[in-house]
Amino acid sequence: MKDYATIGREKMLQIDGEAGVQVEETLNRICPDIARYLIEYSFGEIYARDGLDNRTKELAVVAALTTMGTAAPQLKVHTHAALHVGCTPEEIREVIIQMCGYAGFPATLNAMKTLVEVLQETGQTLSKDSLHAGSEGRYERGKNLLAMIAPEQERILKETYDPINPDIAKYVIAFGYGDIYARGLLSLRDRQV
Repeated sequence: MKDYATIGREKMLQIDGEAGVQVEETLNRICPDIARYLIEYSFGEIYARDGLDNRTKELAVVAALTTMGTAAPQLKVHTHAALHVGCTPEEIREVIIQMCGYAGFPATLNAMKTLVEVLQETGQTLSKDSLHAGSEGRYERGKNLLAMIAPEQERILKETYDPINPDIAKYVIAFGYGDIYARGLLSLRDRQV
């Protein structure tokens, strides 16, 4: 039988460092069962799975917590963790920016505020260089990127949304792919995760 508690503690230390130990200690004072579930299930079973490296797992968690928009303390913990496992501040920012199309600007702005707080706490800086590909040719650029990911998706978007309003498919392609995906920095794989 696997010892999920030991596996989980090792994995949490690997991902969160000493901050993870503090989380467990705090939870043990409040509700040891939640601490056990967090360690054994989240870290001992889920995070310990093979298939994705820790960097990719943390980028996915930052994306998920950003879209929730209601988990700022957990987003802060996982932003620290993402940095701890080797993500750059710029990569974390890119994940947050990408979420504006899925979660909206309020959730994205809140997540960006959390990133700024974490960078201040860790003494790290963030490049202010713009990665915007430019407004010219947005739709065509987006169409080409979307075709690399899902060749039939433009047609599906148009068939689905043109009867309601043709601008919807246009916005998804031009903004979501022509602006956001075209920013580079993250690979298409990382953006899809």
